[in-house]
Amino acid sequence: MAANVPDAPWLNCDNAHLAALQQFYGVPAPSAAVGMQWSFALPSTDAVPVTLRVPVLEAVALETGLVLERQRLDDGPGYYDAVRALLAEGTPLIIYGDAFHMPWLPYFGHDSSAHPTVLVGATDEEFHLVEAYTNSTPWGKVVPGPARVSRAEFEKLVEALPPGQRGEIIALTGRCTARPANPAGTLRANARSILDRVGEHGDLTAYAEWAREHAADARAMALYDLGCWEVTRARSCHAVWLGRLSDTCPELLPPGLVRRFHEEIDLVWRRASQFAFVNAQRVAKGAKPSFVSPDLLSGRLAEAELSFARDLLARLDACGV
Repeated sequence: MAANVPDAPWLNCDNAHLAALQQFYGVPAPSAAVGMQWSFALPSTDAVPVTLRVPVLEAVALETGLVLERQRLDDGPGYYDAVRALLAEGTPLIIYGDAFHMPWLPYFGHDSSAHPTVLVGATDEEFHLVEAYTNSTPWGKVVPGPARVSRAEFEKLVEALPPGQRGEIIALTGRCTARPANPAGTLRANARSILDRVGEHGDLTAYAEWAREHAADARAMALYDLGCWEVTRARSCHAVWLGRLSDTCPELLPPGLVRRFHEEIDLVWRRASQFAFVNAQRVAKGAKPSFVSPDLLSGRLAEAELSFARDLLARLDACGV
């Protein structure tokens, strides 16, 4: 299985590995189910931080016909027999372990969190994995590629997870008839969602206000940093999807609109995420907080997203779609 998947720099760890599985099964655009999404919904400030670890398995099934299901296996000795049985059937699968115990990652020995990776083979002595995620961390870069761990190391990284997460996998369980979304319908639904959630409900502004209110709280700012990072990756992935759609349907989505999304939304989210990271570091050291990131969210970004949504709808109306 190839470790390098399209758009990996714009996918979080869950979606990068889902893309790797889709690529294994021959999907030519494995990030599309994620990339077509443009939204921002904050049910309430009790739900912060905003993260985009949303279920995409249904979208993958609709776009590709691959039925990938999340399952929880027996987290005892039977887990290892079960995953090896799946591998024997030629089924690679996403497994979850504690990144603190994954020696191929820079998080190894530094940061504890549930992390997915693709299990592609196993012997009595070794488990063979493929890492599809890419990211920069304080301890170095996460680089996609193959990895091997001993049976003891594999058991340790799986069993280090808390009981509620231990034993979870994602694997192909069948195929269905693909029903890819109509691009024009997707664009229209996205734009209406932004006008509703960012405009009518003010979700982006509410998130920025929450960040300002908790600006001196190191834990809250670490969560805000994570939320901005997740949204930024989603915006960048969407910008790539828009570019590909424009290449095939320029009459529907002219290149100028794609450039606007990249310059006015994608790049500004990246800047807001960078300032969120810097502020999280500052506050953790006891320094005075900065408000540049939430100011960008409630000002420039909210305005840009609403303006783009309106103009996108106007373009679709003009095209009669």
